[in-house]
Amino acid sequence: MPLQKGFAAYWDRARETGADQNRQGIDGQVVRKRVVPSTTKAYDKVTTMFEDYCTKYGLQAAVAAYDMRTLKDFMNIVSWGIEGKYGDPTPGEQAIICKWNYLTANIRRKYGKDVPREATSSVTNTFVIPSIGAASRKRPKRQATTSRFVHLVATLWERDWHLYRQPQARVSLSAEILVYSSSSARIGEMIQSSSRPGTGKGVYFRDVVMVVFRNEEGMAEFAVRVVRPAKGQTYNPENNPEHAMHEGRGAKPFFLNPVLMFLALWIARGAFRDYSTVDQILDIPPPAQGRDAHVLHWRDGNLPLFPGVDQRIQKANAFDAHRYFLGKRAGFPYPPTIHEIRAEGVSLVDSMYSGSKRMKHAGHANPRIHNKFYEPNLATDLQSLQEGNDPRTLVNEVFRELSIPRHPDLAQELPAAEQYRLQQREDYRDIQRALADGQTGINRSRLYTKLRGLEKRALDVFQRSQQQAGPIEPGCEDDDGYSLGPQRSRYARACRLMPLRRRLAENIFKVGHLRSPLGRQVLADLIALAGQRHEIEIRTGLEADRCHCDVAHDSNDGASSSSGEESDDGWNSSVGDGSGDDGDAGCHGFGEFCFICDTWFTGRPQWEEHCRSHVGNPSTIPAQCNPLIYGATLVHPGFCPVCLGNGHFSQYLDRGSWKKHVDACFGVWVGSHRRPLSCPFPHPKCAALAVDPLTLVFHWWDIHVISIPRETVDKLQDVDLTVESIAPSRQRGFAFIDQTQFAKARVLAGDDGVRPGRSGKRGVPSIAEDVKTDRRRARDLSRGEASTDDCQPAKRLKTRKYPTIAVVIPWSPLWSSTRSTALSPGRLVDQRGSGHTPMTELNTQKSRNSRSACSFHLNHT
Repeated sequence: MPLQKGFAAYWDRARETGADQNRQGIDGQVVRKRVVPSTTKAYDKVTTMFEDYCTKYGLQAAVAAYDMRTLKDFMNIVSWGIEGKYGDPTPGEQAIICKWNYLTANIRRKYGKDVPREATSSVTNTFVIPSIGAASRKRPKRQATTSRFVHLVATLWERDWHLYRQPQARVSLSAEILVYSSSSARIGEMIQSSSRPGTGKGVYFRDVVMVVFRNEEGMAEFAVRVVRPAKGQTYNPENNPEHAMHEGRGAKPFFLNPVLMFLALWIARGAFRDYSTVDQILDIPPPAQGRDAHVLHWRDGNLPLFPGVDQRIQKANAFDAHRYFLGKRAGFPYPPTIHEIRAEGVSLVDSMYSGSKRMKHAGHANPRIHNKFYEPNLATDLQSLQEGNDPRTLVNEVFRELSIPRHPDLAQELPAAEQYRLQQREDYRDIQRALADGQTGINRSRLYTKLRGLEKRALDVFQRSQQQAGPIEPGCEDDDGYSLGPQRSRYARACRLMPLRRRLAENIFKVGHLRSPLGRQVLADLIALAGQRHEIEIRTGLEADRCHCDVAHDSNDGASSSSGEESDDGWNSSVGDGSGDDGDAGCHGFGEFCFICDTWFTGRPQWEEHCRSHVGNPSTIPAQCNPLIYGATLVHPGFCPVCLGNGHFSQYLDRGSWKKHVDACFGVWVGSHRRPLSCPFPHPKCAALAVDPLTLVFHWWDIHVISIPRETVDKLQDVDLTVESIAPSRQRGFAFIDQTQFAKARVLAGDDGVRPGRSGKRGVPSIAEDVKTDRRRARDLSRGEASTDDCQPAKRLKTRKYPTIAVVIPWSPLWSSTRSTALSPGRLVDQRGSGHTPMTELNTQKSRNSRSACSFHLNHT
């Protein structure tokens, strides 16, 4: 046995190694435990609130921090100021206690003295919690069963309209959800926790081993082992849980295969040292015999398994935001969290393995944690046991699913009627008035934040109030996408331009083996998608090989017209609107591209016939009339419902000109038709409407994705627009044109200014001024300050002199020539022999880059 070292030896050794020179921190100061930056931030936030409270009441924070009455009053304000979650405005006990603990801990650190125990217990027990009736536990015990996970992945691949910064994020998100589901990991164990920023803690390639082994059927199979840094095991890495993920026995749906997603990501990133293609990976033979395995080596083991945008390890808050909004798009008012996915996995492990193995799998150090937070309350089937049958698990799973409700048609935005009600609220109007006052800088940013907060809370309330009509998936109704809405319609309209996603949306849910031809195709498509820079790489129909420059010029096609000009038959033609268009102009003199059919037309007769086919079959035109730009690509042009209803087909490539034209057409339509109104869009459901003008505005936004200006909506409430239709009767053949109708239509179109009169005469006041005058006189009449003879708006409107109007009356709504007749107010127009109902519309100023849809105009002369 060696001799024990005495103190003198320690002294000599310490002096030799430099103990006398390194005496930093040796003083009489108390040293507190070091906390992470996120905890320090939470401490400082509550302490700043306390100091502001002391400043407001003229107190010294260092003294007031130990006064029981002051602490009680401060925590009373804090407890009432906390906004509750989970649909309950009252905060939970833990939220209040957490704030209180932050304050007392930082008081001890900042002022060097603990808050007296009597004060802490008094604030907690006698005042804070009982004062507002806070719930002892607000977060419900929920578990995300397999079906909830399937809904998330199905939405991600089948109908997700969200545009990620890179297409690879879609593959990565699917792989991450699979990893969390297969490992029961906490959110901050696979990627960097938001509570520990800058630490870089998470899973790297050095923590992952991928092998090829011979399975039970003697076939080659991939398996992946992941070692995750568990909570509380920073200084004991040997206790970190390990999880194995594999292809699985037999054929299975591809979207449930985590190895498939791993291979797609790793091949796209070039993570393997010795393999770079699909065939090289899938053709690796299994070991000859036994339990041997072929290990696949990494190119760089220090790279993160799931990198962020900056190629460093991904942050948990970024992933959780993707998870939350994906759950919303999947129809969950309260999307399943990673903890709820973890709870379901731990419960399944507990039902098949011992308690010690379950604790190792979950990374638990205390067995009571499982009983308190993970064990489901409904876990037995006594009825089956009493009947002498095997216990059933399906019934319990059905009720566990109900803990995370799902609405297949969950609203993704506030309906137009709810938006209008929100905008009428006083708090919403106060913010808008403050923005209109010219607030700048940080104040303006805060106002917009408050505005978005009001809209988000209103949407959350509406989503919770939705009632599910039946088990119908969104987009499955037999209405040709009529009621998809502004958000859901985006992918339905753009998917034809994304062949990879369309093929994956169909194949990834099929059952098969990874090495089958279908499995290889799915893997190749995932790799190609992960390598793309944009969701839409090429706009179908505008490829370089579809240019017609080498085609001989056909003299029968007609001469070209400038952008936005109209042909005699009412169909618009323009040159230079897309790739290859200039070539068409040079060789043919005419070029039109149909953005619905993705087809070029270099002859005027062919283009006119194609337009007739769309007008004659409205089902080929999407119900959503707004120009859709998805992934910086024009997917669909804009359409005008009024013009389509009148038999005119035209495409608007510029949103500004489309919006200006649609607003004008809406004003004419509302101002020239009887009440109740129907929608002019050529769809049976639109024609069956019988609504007032305001409801028509809501219909245009909810169905056709057209927002009418707020000024126009307000005028619909202020002006009586019940006028006779200007369409003539076919039986009589005459139409009585009343100038007042067009003046009211001008109000709806936003024309409130003074128009110059003819021959240099003084300006003509607008109808809006007449309405204001009528209101003023009506108010004076109610006060006894005016006579009834002074308040005759109808008489004044008829006698007001307005400019003469030229009405263009077409002989055919599609292709026949037109003629114009100048009219004065009250003049009869002979329509006999035309055989068609004339159409009148405002003559809107056409943009140089737009294609006007109206060929029949109402012009001021």
